[in-house]
Amino acid sequence: MPVCTVAVLATLGGCMVVPGSQSTFGLVGTSAMVRYRGGVGVHLSAFDRDDSNQFDLGAGYIAEGGGNTATTHGTYISLSRRLTRRLWLGGRAEQLWHVEDRALPSRGVVVRIAVRQHLRGVKAAASEGSSLVAATGAIATGAFVELGGREREGGSEIFAAIGVALDLPLLFSISGR
Repeated sequence: MPVCTVAVLATLGGCMVVPGSQSTFGLVGTSAMVRYRGGVGVHLSAFDRDDSNQFDLGAGYIAEGGGNTATTHGTYISLSRRLTRRLWLGGRAEQLWHVEDRALPSRGVVVRIAVRQHLRGVKAAASEGSSLVAATGAIATGAFVELGGREREGGSEIFAAIGVALDLPLLFSISGR
């Protein structure tokens, strides 16, 4: 069943699920340009209410744009390990596509060092009649520095990125009609 159909049926049935997520925004630079870089993905750290996990596994969507070049978008999968209470070291594999010129995909690898501040664990639910709203997971903020390389048509490039991150917990609601 297509994702859009599932979303419409869930909405009509009064159900919504937003997985625990990490959203990022920052700048990425190469020797030729500086652009914005944003992403959102499902991460295990966003489900960690008591900030005890030593590893974070994530997967999601990234986009880059700005300047006089084509917008790129794509997917990633990442794995990070906690070094200290707030310091994390990780890696990510990416695959990006240029939107305007339909070029071949670009594959890349990234090393990330991040500082993550766990603000609060969340486990709450409320109900009224036949409706239920619940949240579980973590709220956290962070900052990161990345260094990576990727292949592109006509060669490869090294890039660096800096940015901020926000982790939000799983949100769930259901409403009987």
